[in-house]
Amino acid sequence: MELRIPAGSDEFGFNALPAGERHYIGEFMDKGSATQYWASNEFDAYGAYFWRITYDSRTFDKVYESKDNAISVRCVEDKLYEYKEPPPPPVVIVPQMMMVQKKKISTIHIGDQVWMASNLNTDVPGSFCYSDDKGMCEKYGRLYTWAAAMNLPEIYAIKTARDSIRRYHKGVCPVGWHLPSIYDFERLNAYIQDIDDAVGVGTNLKARDVWPTSEDAMPGENGWGFSALPSGYRLDLMSFMGLDSITGFWSASEKDSISSLLWSLRHDSDELMRDSSNKVAAFPVRCVMDPPGVDEIYDSTAIYDVRDENRYKTVRIGDKTWMAENLRYAAPGSYCYEDKDIRCRSYGRLYPWHVAMRLPEDYLENATENGIMPVHQGICPEGWHLPKREEWMALGQATANLRKGSVAAALKIRDGWTRGGVPITEASGFKAIPAGARYSDGEFAELGSSAYFWEASGGDGAGAGYWNLLNSKDELAQMEDFEHSAFSVRCVQDSIPPVKKELPAPSAAPAKTSPSAAPAETVPAETAPVKP
Repeated sequence: MELRIPAGSDEFGFNALPAGERHYIGEFMDKGSATQYWASNEFDAYGAYFWRITYDSRTFDKVYESKDNAISVRCVEDKLYEYKEPPPPPVVIVPQMMMVQKKKISTIHIGDQVWMASNLNTDVPGSFCYSDDKGMCEKYGRLYTWAAAMNLPEIYAIKTARDSIRRYHKGVCPVGWHLPSIYDFERLNAYIQDIDDAVGVGTNLKARDVWPTSEDAMPGENGWGFSALPSGYRLDLMSFMGLDSITGFWSASEKDSISSLLWSLRHDSDELMRDSSNKVAAFPVRCVMDPPGVDEIYDSTAIYDVRDENRYKTVRIGDKTWMAENLRYAAPGSYCYEDKDIRCRSYGRLYPWHVAMRLPEDYLENATENGIMPVHQGICPEGWHLPKREEWMALGQATANLRKGSVAAALKIRDGWTRGGVPITEASGFKAIPAGARYSDGEFAELGSSAYFWEASGGDGAGAGYWNLLNSKDELAQMEDFEHSAFSVRCVQDSIPPVKKELPAPSAAPAKTSPSAAPAETVPAETAPVKP
């Protein structure tokens, strides 16, 4: 059985289009399904080689055909390039072991969430092994009715539990963990889509080599170590079904009084699908770790933006204090990537330069005197400002002085960057996340592969200055933009002037004077100024 061919990803920007060909007998054919490119090599006096891409093949094939056929041409530059080693293979994510209530469990980090890497296997009333076989529990974990998963009385199988559901509902999960809400699953789904949109989220979550093949879906890749197994489920009539072809995970969210929401994976789909079922059915449970409290996320060095109650981590690099997160202030004219609010939470907002600087939209073309201040606050919080070029350069030098890999490797955060790029050390604490960009034509691009940050410069014939980090390059680069793109903003703290120490009051003893010194000029008492 053949597997479904994935859609083109244009990962290298080659942009191959299905242009078809003109056969030597005069017939045009294959438009929309194939493309070919001539090579400069002959096969014989009548034929020549070419390379072919077709819609139903994963390969780039070298073939030959009559020289009288008409096919496409791509040219290559006459230039020799230095050979570079290919990027390392994708990192295999190995679940970490954690002690939970004196038991070792496997856990994985996906974005800012920590998930269990296997299905729960805690024996409680209302839970079952598939086909009542204990060996199935060891392999797949237990199946729980919704009330059992939520650790609620059975009456809630036919009654709404709205008033009994907590924000982080522990349910049958261990202390410090909770049954995922529908929003926990939404966040998981959105994050994996952001990082790897070449395959479906379901494909990334499925374990390898255990799901049956299907012509409608790709085999499981287990790209995040989630290791989802086709565990099947239990119907309300004591019957089990779906083993080796389907699984689902309860959420803590109800649909109505008799049914609740879950997320499911099927052998014939690449997606993680939002679904629902009667509460008396039994499905697996995956627990997610409770998020840290605000005080644990943000220590005393964090800043609080009174404009919108956002908090930001900070980091001291060299002699400057920088934000360690992208700005999220919703200034008019700013954007969330693809206009999705969840992207702003994870990646910060994207700002056109004039919005970030709080300058007129046409400032680059019509700069005014003193429009850009030496310390330019822009849309940064009070006491913070958009970094100047000199401050970005100082950041790069201070990071290089750490001597912990390249500057780019030390500035980037490990999470979020597309797999297969240059190594990342995260040594500086700057935590540059690949938030991508919004171009002037309204197109959003490069999420997961690029980070762009504005600097406080531009106008007088110069474009808006910015700095960028790319997944494929191991450098921090400075460039200019004239097209009103929207990039990320990092703010740097204003320098605090040193406190002047008061000099001690002079002694009352008369000062010694040189015999040759001129007598001091005195002010008559009646005309001496009086201090207020």
